[in-house]
Amino acid sequence: MEGKEAAGAGGATSADLEQELEAGIECLRQLGIHLETSKAENETVFFDKINKLIAHYKSIYSMRDAVTGSVPFGVISEYLDQELSPELFTKHRLQAAEALNQQGKGRVDSLRVLRDSIRSEMDKRLGPSVKVTFEAE
Repeated sequence: MEGKEAAGAGGATSADLEQELEAGIECLRQLGIHLETSKAENETVFFDKINKLIAHYKSIYSMRDAVTGSVPFGVISEYLDQELSPELFTKHRLQAAEALNQQGKGRVDSLRVLRDSIRSEMDKRLGPSVKVTFEAE
């Protein structure tokens, strides 16, 4: 998902949406803990947590326009089919992007070395009076 901030849904940004998602996840975690540890007589706390979760969902839904762009389902379907989390998808994509970035940086560095060696060779053979400029520096 692209992280472009937009002033959608009452001025909400993608950072606001991210915070609301994290709060919703925390609410779900607390609800799970409450279900595992509480007894049946504590229904009011349980329903309060459910209502809090519903409020988080409503807030998230109202901020849905805060982030523009989308991830096509076909892109992440292999992760979902293998029952992997979207976090793993993001991690793998970031690793692939980093590897491509390193390759590109290596190519640029190699071209700089080539450019410098061509300049020094031209200075040796043609003399220092001829100056050759390269467009992309």
